[in-house]
Amino acid sequence: MPTLANPLLSHTPAIRVHSSLPSLFLAGDSISLHYRPYLAGFLKGVVELRSMEDCGKALKNLDHPDGANCGDSLRLVQLIDFLFEAPDYPRPQWLAFNCGLHDIKTDPASFQRQVELPEYKKNLAAIVAAARGRSIKVVWIATTPVDNVLHRRYCGEFLRFEEDVQAYNLTAASLMGSYQVPVVDLHSFTSSLTGERYIDHVHFNDETRRLQAAFLAGHFEQLIME
Repeated sequence: MPTLANPLLSHTPAIRVHSSLPSLFLAGDSISLHYRPYLAGFLKGVVELRSMEDCGKALKNLDHPDGANCGDSLRLVQLIDFLFEAPDYPRPQWLAFNCGLHDIKTDPASFQRQVELPEYKKNLAAIVAAARGRSIKVVWIATTPVDNVLHRRYCGEFLRFEEDVQAYNLTAASLMGSYQVPVVDLHSFTSSLTGERYIDHVHFNDETRRLQAAFLAGHFEQLIME
């Protein structure tokens, strides 16, 4: 198991490499950290799921990315470039990625977003290029919904708006379409679920995470095994 000294993180992460199964590297924010264990279970024996590991550091504060929480699109560009350039790391066949919730963080005073839409689009294009330049196939996962009322109730540090989620998802989908990158619409799927879903301002309960993972697993299997 190779160990990488990553200058972007405050620790040394380990990368899982287990078998000769088709490999999929998952890179995303805290939403992906939550559904990842379920996803690994659904894909077991079919697809080897790889991701950053960080001994729980990323889960200590989900609003401030660390370790396996890849954060906004700029941080993900830097992280992908570093990981896939490591000489002792076998590159995966597929990269499934998402970023958006940290990009749309909005300052309550200036209403400026952490990463504005033109830069977001540029960063996504860079991630796709970085992966394809290394012969890694790419799949995009749409950003999950935000409930504006719940977000204001549970988070006073910054704002997020569902309108921005939809605008950023539309931009991402258009860009991915131009590159012929498959899109898995986790936003529409999650929005279609009924009953209680959220446990705070943007994160979901265990049942929702399990359903999200099952939805993603079905799409990944179809893409990878076809």
